Amino acid sequence: MTACWMAALYACCFIGITSAQEQGQAKPQEELMEMSVVVVNPSKTKTQTVPIKMYLPREVTPDAILNPDGLDIEFDSDNSMYYVYKDEVLLKPAETRVFDVEIRDVWNIAQERMDAMADQTRSLVERLKGSDFYEPAKVLEEAIVKSLNTITVTQNDETVSRRSHIGIYRSNLKIIDQVKEDISRLEKQLEIVIASPKPEVLEQSQLKTDSPAKNTTWMIIFIIMLFIGMLGGVFFFTWQTQAHATKNLISEARESAFPAGEHSDAGKE
Repeated sequence: MTACWMAALYACCFIGITSAQEQGQAKPQEELMEMSVVVVNPSKTKTQTVPIKMYLPREVTPDAILNPDGLDIEFDSDNSMYYVYKDEVLLKPAETRVFDVEIRDVWNIAQERMDAMADQTRSLVERLKGSDFYEPAKVLEEAIVKSLNTITVTQNDETVSRRSHIGIYRSNLKIIDQVKEDISRLEKQLEIVIASPKPEVLEQSQLKTDSPAKNTTWMIIFIIMLFIGMLGGVFFFTWQTQAHATKNLISEARESAFPAGEHSDAGKE
């Protein structure tokens, strides 16, 4: 039992990460990384059976595992990480076994993505030209381009170890998040500029509110007076018509109430 536990400890202690270049091989088109698990049986007389379990970096998914070297792959939902394992590994006395898990290098930010972000930044700043936001936007553009260049340099640095390469990738993701926030700020500034009235429109509006010419003023006065005169004439003729109609209506009502025959009979009596 003690020997098995020691073997398991050996398995945990000899986990390494290497690349093709670190092993002296030519750099492939697709960068590969190897995570090695070394299992040692410390007993020189007994055959031992030990389990193996090695967690993979959180960025690694089954699609990125090119060769598990005979180990099984499983997902740990509690830790949200994949791991490779073997329930039983048979080791002869003093035997050492090495499992090399080949993984595609997923710790790189695509250059196309960064180029697109740089192009988007330049386009936004260009559209802000002539506004109050332009000068601050130029400063922000320089900071964004510098950050993207830093990512390109650091993630392609072949002098760092594979472990450092993974750490650099995680730091670069934070830089990408900051760049995205900066681009979003530029987009909001552009929305403000688009929503604001342009100087030409303001000038045209000011011209339209200027006082009219003298001839135009007299013409407007003449039209108003003519309109008032016509309106007065309409009112006068309407009043005359209504007065005449009212007079006729009263006469008809009187004749209807007191016919001519009744007036003469009343006089005789």
